[in-house]
Amino acid sequence: MELTERGAGLAAVAAALAALYAATGDPLLALALALAALPLVLDLAYLALGPGRASCSAGPRVERRLWPWERPVVELAVACSRGRARLDEGSLPAWLHVLETVPVDGAGVRVRARLAPAHYGVYRLQRLLVVFEAPLGLLRLRRGVEARVELRVLPETLYRVLEALGLLGLGGLGAWPGEGLPAPWALRSMGGEYYETREYVPGDLPRRIDWKATARTQRLMVRDYREAPAGGLALVFDTRCRGPATCDAVASAALSAAVAAVRQGEQPLLAYDLSRGRIIAHSSPRVLLAYLLDRILESEAAERLELYEYAEPLTSREVLQALRGLAGRAGVVPAGPLEAVDALARPGRTFIASMVLHMVRDTLDLVDALRRRGVEVVVAMPAKPWLDAESLEEAYRVYRSAELVARKLRRMGVELLPWRSRGHGV
Repeated sequence: MELTERGAGLAAVAAALAALYAATGDPLLALALALAALPLVLDLAYLALGPGRASCSAGPRVERRLWPWERPVVELAVACSRGRARLDEGSLPAWLHVLETVPVDGAGVRVRARLAPAHYGVYRLQRLLVVFEAPLGLLRLRRGVEARVELRVLPETLYRVLEALGLLGLGGLGAWPGEGLPAPWALRSMGGEYYETREYVPGDLPRRIDWKATARTQRLMVRDYREAPAGGLALVFDTRCRGPATCDAVASAALSAAVAAVRQGEQPLLAYDLSRGRIIAHSSPRVLLAYLLDRILESEAAERLELYEYAEPLTSREVLQALRGLAGRAGVVPAGPLEAVDALARPGRTFIASMVLHMVRDTLDLVDALRRRGVEVVVAMPAKPWLDAESLEEAYRVYRSAELVARKLRRMGVELLPWRSRGHGV
C-alpha cells in the first residue's frame, strides 16, 4: 500500500499538525489533525477491507512462435473478485506495447497489446501488476498477478536457411517465385522508386526525413527510395561473430543476398570468404548459395537454429551431403583481401556481410581498393553489435568501435545497412 501524490501532501499536513499538537496541546490542533487524518483512514479501510482481500487471476495463456519482424496483437485479461483494478503499464516489459485497456465489470481489465521483441530469443512475462485506487485518491494498492506469456522468437537465419533449402530443392519454405522477403541490397537513392517510410537509423541523410510521418508517429521517420540492382554482384562474407545476436545478423545478411541473387536471376561472378581468405568461383548462383549455406550450417550461427525440426523429411546427413555435393562444384582459390580485388571489381557491385570488427584493417583496405576502382560497395553489419557483450563496459567498447568503423565506411562512400532482422534488414 502506498500514498499517492495527493495522499503524501495530506499526510505531510497531518504530520505537521501532529507535531504542533504535541508541542502545544491545543485542542483546535487536535480537531484539525483528526479532520486531516480522517480521509486517509477511510481510504485505508477501503483498501484493507476490499481490494486487500480480493483474489485476482490473469488469462488467457499466450504462447507464440514468431519471426523477428512479426508484430502480432494479443489480448490479456485480469479479473478480480472485488475493487476496481487497472493495469500498471510501467511494470510491463519493453517488448509488450499496450494499445488499449478496457475496464471489465468494474473489477477487472482487458488489455490489447502488441508483441514487439527486439531480437530473437525466449521472452517470458510471469507476473502482471494491477493497481487499486482508493475512492478519495489518497492511497493505492499494488497486487501481483500470475501471468502466462511466453514468446519464442526464431532467428532470422533460420528463415533464410529454410528459404535457401527450398530454392535448392531440399525442403524448407519452397521455391515459388516471389516467395520470401525482399532483397536486402537494393540500393537507396533519392532518384529511385519510393519503397517505404521507415524509422530513422544513424547514417540516414537529413534530406530523406519525412516530416509528416515524423509528426504523425512522434518518431523520426525517413522516406526510403531504392533502385533495382542491375548487372552482376560480388558477395563478400565473414561468418565470424561475437554471440547469438551478431551471428544471426551476419549469417542472415549473407544468406539473404545469396537467396535474392538466385530469385532474381543474378549472375554474380564470384564470392569471397573473408574469414578463410578464399575466392569462390562458381557456375551459377545456386552453387554459391549451396557453398554459403554449408558454411553457415557449420558456423556458430547454426548452433541455435533447431533446423531439422522444420526441414523434414530430409535428415541432417542428407542435407549436408546434398549441400556439399553442390558446393563441391565451386572452384576455391586462396587469396588475401587485396589479392581478391581484381576479381571482386569485375561485376562493379560488391555486397559485404560482416561484423567488420574482427578484421577491421583488412575490411577497410578491401573497401578502399574497391572504391578506388569505382565499385559500388554495400556493407551489411549488425545494427547493435553490443548485444552480445558480457558487461556494460564491454558493450560500450563495442558500441564505440562500431560507431567509428561505420563513420569511416560512410566517409569512404559506402552504403551501410545496419542489419536489424526486420525481414528486409533495414
